[in-house]
Amino acid sequence: MRKFILFALLSAAAALPAAAQDATPTPSAESAPSQTPITVPVVVAGDVFDRAGTAFDAGDYQTAISEYSLFILLNPGFAEAYYSRGVSYAALNLLDDALADLQTALDLPAPSAELTGRAHLVRFSIYLQQGKETEAMTEADAAIAAAPDLSDAYYNRGAFYAAQNDYARALTDYNEMVRLLPDDPGAFNERGHLHVQMGDLQAAMDDYSEVVRLSPEEAGGYANRAGIYIEQQAYELALTDLTEALRLRPDAVGLYLQRGMVQSLLGNTALAAADYLDWIQSQQKNTDATHLLRSGESQVVELDQGMVYVFSFEGHAGQTVTLSATSRTAGVTDPLLVLLNPQGDPIAADDDSGGNYDAALTDLVLPTDGIYGLVVSHAGGGSDGAVRVLLTAAP
Repeated sequence: MRKFILFALLSAAAALPAAAQDATPTPSAESAPSQTPITVPVVVAGDVFDRAGTAFDAGDYQTAISEYSLFILLNPGFAEAYYSRGVSYAALNLLDDALADLQTALDLPAPSAELTGRAHLVRFSIYLQQGKETEAMTEADAAIAAAPDLSDAYYNRGAFYAAQNDYARALTDYNEMVRLLPDDPGAFNERGHLHVQMGDLQAAMDDYSEVVRLSPEEAGGYANRAGIYIEQQAYELALTDLTEALRLRPDAVGLYLQRGMVQSLLGNTALAAADYLDWIQSQQKNTDATHLLRSGESQVVELDQGMVYVFSFEGHAGQTVTLSATSRTAGVTDPLLVLLNPQGDPIAADDDSGGNYDAALTDLVLPTDGIYGLVVSHAGGGSDGAVRVLLTAAP
């Protein structure tokens, strides 16, 4: 099951208004029925509440709890303080204390429907963390009943449904989230992920395209949409999106692997090799360039995270060679090969052509005479394990 993390809700406390210094505010139509005004006690020591909020925002939850406790001592009927202290307890994994404060916040007159909804929503997260799914769903339903416009509640309940493979209910909640957040790329992104889980690639494509429209300077929408294009075998479109994603996020090194695969599928051999080499260099921690390859003589090396081997062999123009890297334990290690010409430029590469994640460059015709380099490392499917490296060359 997907893990629901309390810290996704922590910003809620800071988002709520600070303690007012004046008495009994007039409730809005959203916060309470007009026939039953809410009475909030006069607040004193608002500076203490502000200090608590500052500590909370800084992640100093222990100090926040101390300041909220002092404020509560002076203002025992102020629901927001109990809510904020409860969220602080939750951040420190003091879940029983958090539940107690949240219950008090719910029992007291609330300044807004949003606070009531968020209190239920934090309780939802706590109960899930405790494995109490029935109680959690009761809280999610209560959050939505109290604050029907609380988008976080639909997202969290929808994510729970999705984790249970109840996609119809999950989609209903995600649709509501998107309705409430029509300009938020994150809402479309999450619904796009759900559509992928459901196998509805066109709907996922539409959502990821909306992410790109709403946040054209963020890489995520392009990268996610590229994944759909790859599934649809629209490789040119995937290449365009991956290139844009890497322009925006050159540190998103996993995209080099993906673009290398796409370049290879498009027949762009040297460009694929360059992308794969960029991936290897981004992972590189240790290098061993002491090995020589001779035709027909295999060598076994031990790969681990960031380990790179460079094998040297002599080749001739027009010579046909086959190079392979085979995991000694099938499916455990994902070897990756990049061939360098005598000038050190990447000219060919392979990830999985050998089957079972193994790599193979088969019947490759060498372009020139000289000493070639075969870079052997790992791709994303597994880094650790013994790999057998073999060169077979025509005379």
